[in-house]
Amino acid sequence: MNPKASGLKSPFPKKRRRREEPADVERIKFEEKDENLPETIQGKPVRSKEEARVGVGLGIVGFNFKYQVWIFGGNIFPGGQIIDYLVYTVPLPTPLYLQSAYWHGPEMVKRQDDLMKQAKVRQRMSRTWADPKELWDHELQSIAQTVSAIRREFGRP
Repeated sequence: MNPKASGLKSPFPKKRRRREEPADVERIKFEEKDENLPETIQGKPVRSKEEARVGVGLGIVGFNFKYQVWIFGGNIFPGGQIIDYLVYTVPLPTPLYLQSAYWHGPEMVKRQDDLMKQAKVRQRMSRTWADPKELWDHELQSIAQTVSAIRREFGRP
């Protein structure tokens, strides 16, 4: 029996629709930042300000790179992972992980997972890629600071 047809109220509460902000509002919020950071890198949406800063910083320093590299099946298969950046260094490309103290700090269990993932990359890609490098969020608070951290890690002037 249809409650609307009989004039009865449904015993179940109505579902509320989640209000979505228009894309223009998100763009305006993003542009209010003190830096003009890209919203996409190589056609993929940027997931954090730090990732955007590293993309800009790698371009400033002069490195070619690939953003969000899926290896071992990405996040579809167990044991797969997504590397933030694969920086094309000489003689071998270098995987670059961006870490934050909130998600990957030493007191977090996830930190051990990160170290295991990096060890897996180091072992399985040993003759193809250089050893992985990490940049932490506290090193990436501005584009100038990010460029300095990239130069320190990769040894470029």
